[in-house]
Amino acid sequence: MVVLIVIFWIIIIIGVLFAIKGMKVISQSETMVIERFGRFCRILPAGINIVWPFIDRPKNITWRVENINDGGHIDSQVIRTARIDLREGIHEFEGCGVVTCDNISVAVDIMLTIEIVDARKAAYGVSDLFDAVRMVTESSVQNVLETISLDEARASRDKIGCSAGAAIAERVGEWGIAVKRAEIRGITAMEDLKKGLERRTKQTENRELALFEAETDRQARILDADGFKKGEIAKAEGVKEALIIKAEGEAEARLRMVQAEAEAVRTVMGTVKKSGGDSVRYLIALKYIEALREMVSGKDNKVVYLPYEATALLGSVSSIRELFETAKPLKE
Repeated sequence: MVVLIVIFWIIIIIGVLFAIKGMKVISQSETMVIERFGRFCRILPAGINIVWPFIDRPKNITWRVENINDGGHIDSQVIRTARIDLREGIHEFEGCGVVTCDNISVAVDIMLTIEIVDARKAAYGVSDLFDAVRMVTESSVQNVLETISLDEARASRDKIGCSAGAAIAERVGEWGIAVKRAEIRGITAMEDLKKGLERRTKQTENRELALFEAETDRQARILDADGFKKGEIAKAEGVKEALIIKAEGEAEARLRMVQAEAEAVRTVMGTVKKSGGDSVRYLIALKYIEALREMVSGKDNKVVYLPYEATALLGSVSSIRELFETAKPLKE
């Protein structure tokens, strides 16, 4: 019983795998070429199709597909795909280099509207289908333009398009491709193209040079401003240090002057005291005389100052005299 259950589940799993691998859903206007053991088997129509897994496999072709990117622009890329698009597609081949009958090299831009009508021929007719179409297009345009001059080519682009389209359709028809329309978008002489490229290159160089000069000027202004800022900061720091040093020197000088004056006062007071005199009266009299001398000093001073109480000045002088008369001689 257990063996039967295991066999049943194995069959179920194999059936699910076959259903997943063997079911091919083909969209409308698409098809797929199926090979069996490496040989052509059939072409799948639109809808649900069943193939043998691991036995049948799709045939890939090289073709260009177009996708719309996030910015809304169309991106074209050449890929290998098994799904063959049967819709008409517009393919533009730019810069096909050809030479006219008057020996002028030109670049031709041609636009083709083509459609795959036979998927089997498209899959087996050529190894690289899109590259083959491009080469046939360039060759056909060359064959048409080499019989006319540049002026005639510019004047009859529709005629050139029809002739080139007919030649292209004849050569790519064996690959299962039908050419619906061929249009010449532009014919540019290589000399004009060269001048245009040179002009564009010159414009690009001038723009880059202008940007470089602007950036250089901006960097120079930034460096100048930074240097000025640093210079002002250094100058301010120097002034600050000089003021600090000057203030410290003045403070130190004043302190030493005060210390010297204090030492002188102590010495004088000690001497006067040892001599038996009044040191306070001596200092007051001395300061009074010094103040009077400063008041009358001056080169252009024509005013004579007398104290309000003349007896005070005389008293100060007599006090000093008495101090010296009564001073006792110091012992050596």
